[in-house]
Parts: sequence; C-alpha cells; structure tokens
Amino acid sequence: MNHVCTLVSVALVVALGGTAIADEVAEGRGSLVFVGGIGVDLISHTPTAAYGSLSESNDRENKVAMKFDMKLGYAPSDVLLIQLIMKRSRFSIENASGDDVSISYDLLGPGVTYFLEPAAPSVFFTGALGVSGFSGPEEDGAGTCSGPGVSMGAGYEFSPSFMGAGGSFCIEGDVCWGSCGSDFSTYALSVGLTLGVIWYVAN
Repeated sequence: MNHVCTLVSVALVVALGGTAIADEVAEGRGSLVFVGGIGVDLISHTPTAAYGSLSESNDRENKVAMKFDMKLGYAPSDVLLIQLIMKRSRFSIENASGDDVSISYDLLGPGVTYFLEPAAPSVFFTGALGVSGFSGPEEDGAGTCSGPGVSMGAGYEFSPSFMGAGGSFCIEGDVCWGSCGSDFSTYALSVGLTLGVIWYVAN
C-alpha cells in the first residue's frame, strides 16, 4: 500500500509539472483533471492494533497529522469527475522504547466528485471507496496493516485564476474511515481540511 501510493504520487507530481497543461481551456471543465492539496487531519486510532509491538498503548488516541490529497481523473461532463483518489496523512507516535516514529495513514481508491455548477466558482461533493492502511518503518517493527476504507467530503472551487484560467484554487473538508485487517472494531477515523489547486486539460 505504501509503495503504491508513493509511485502514484510521483507520477501525479510529474504530470502536474509537465507542459501538458493547456494555456487555455474551453468554458466549463476540461476532459482530464488533476487535483493536489495539503492540509491537516485529526486522526483517531488504536496504536497497538495497527502497529503491534511498536506501541505499548491499547487506548484510542487522537493525533494531529499533515495531510496530502491528490486526485487524477476524467470529466465525462462539466459537473462530474471520475477519479483515482489518494489521501495520505503522516503523524508521529511514541514506540515502546520512547522514541518518536513516523506513521502514514493512506486511502487509495476510485471516487467521484460532483459540482453544483458547470464552471467555477462552485460548491462540490466528493467520495471514494477503496483500501486504507497504516504503514511505518519496518526497522521499528511497524510493518503494514490494511483494510477497506471510505471517504466523503465537500468543498468549494474558486474562480479560475492561473495557468491561462485553466487552474483554480479550492478548499475541501473530508471524513475518512478505515479498518485494519479483518477486525472491523479496529478502525481509524479522520477529519481533515485541505487547501488545493485544480488543473484542467483542454478538451
């Protein structure tokens, strides 16, 4: 899970940095859409269930994390996007030795975004259903734990303002849920807020 998210993230960054973004787009939304955002997450989780011997605590904990939100998709219409949605949150926990180690909470899967207006500015709603998982440094005994996950959110896309009016800023809030392995009582729940950008490729 960790390696998959990393590879897809790198591919997305390369695509966003390339020259494939058109200088101008037609009114409405382009056929290909790239979204990238960064923000904060509040994650509720159980350390020992997800990381085994890495933590001695079996009590549910709340952690503030840095959040990365990336989407790559296609717009079959001016109000609907079909996307591959990738979310990653990174935070630190204290292991059994008293050292701080970095943990990643990921969600990867297909999703959709629906806009109330055919062109920015517009309110939008988004959701995804896929695989969620925790991963940490193997040398610290964290390993990987994964299971089903779901994400739901809403946001606002501001008026196009850069990249020849083919890019716009957006703000999004979401709630993510994911279980660890086959134990559905061992779950993580996160509430996040991200600021991002949306690039449209001309039809």
